[in-house]
Amino acid sequence: MNPPILERDPSDPQKEKKEGINPLLKLALELGPLLVFFFANARGEWLTQKFPVLAEFGGPIFVATGLFMAATAIALIASWLLTRTLPIMPMVSGVVVFIF
Repeated sequence: MNPPILERDPSDPQKEKKEGINPLLKLALELGPLLVFFFANARGEWLTQKFPVLAEFGGPIFVATGLFMAATAIALIASWLLTRTLPIMPMVSGVVVFIF
């Protein structure tokens, strides 16, 4: 049987005891895109001054959203390459942001 694509339920008795990824790395992959969004939203004007190409997106919220989308894609790809599973929360937030 093939391993599941999405991560297993923590209460699942068949869940392997040892995860193949460091918990701090998992935390960084799951919260990293959100931290990128908050940083870019708070420092949007500074980012557009330092990187004029970002000004093409519009205001700070649009710059932050674009960077969040890129960071989410990178985090999901890294999670897939490291564990061959996709974490639920970044997947859900990624789908919502990419669609809307």
